[in-house]
Amino acid sequence: MTHSLHREGSPDDFYDDFTIICMAAKGYNDKGSQDKLRRFLRLAMKHNAVNFGNMEAGSALVGNPEDIIEAVHDATTVQATFASEDDLVHILQDLHAEDLGMSIVVQGLIEKVEECCQKADLVPHTWNHSLGVWGKKEKLPPQDIREITTMCGHGMVSVSLVNKMVSDICKGKIDYQKAAKILAKPCICGFINPVRAERILKRMVEKI
Repeated sequence: MTHSLHREGSPDDFYDDFTIICMAAKGYNDKGSQDKLRRFLRLAMKHNAVNFGNMEAGSALVGNPEDIIEAVHDATTVQATFASEDDLVHILQDLHAEDLGMSIVVQGLIEKVEECCQKADLVPHTWNHSLGVWGKKEKLPPQDIREITTMCGHGMVSVSLVNKMVSDICKGKIDYQKAAKILAKPCICGFINPVRAERILKRMVEKI
């Protein structure tokens, strides 16, 4: 699963942005995985996940967290987003100790993820890298908009929605926190990081 890899931004802008995908392997350990996948989400809550979700029930930012967890069944893919290196280290330590047997994929700057894995006494066995965007890049929306839209790896957050949130903030119709939650709604995985989204929105508004 690599849909978390394509987040855009400068390296300095990813200090508070980490995601984890947890999933079973079809035909190998998917049967009976429900409780283990639910346990992952409860550990995510314990360690201050700023968002989490599953691909059938949506994200905890826009739904009831308990409903999101209860909707998990065998083979559901679940995800969580963190805004702190310490929180990432702590959940990795718990996952190592509990040995749920699920596949765990961590996204973030490679050197930061490697440091966190070392602190959790873990050795990653695979690295995936995004090669960036190829083709007619002049047709892409501005960089700051892409920094928000690419947090949803399935491309469900539209450019027009980002522009509307910026406009509504400028008009005093909405605050940054509410805007971040609205932006998170189309991303059913729970990969929108509201902490980073608020920061990007503020930067966009200040430029106007």
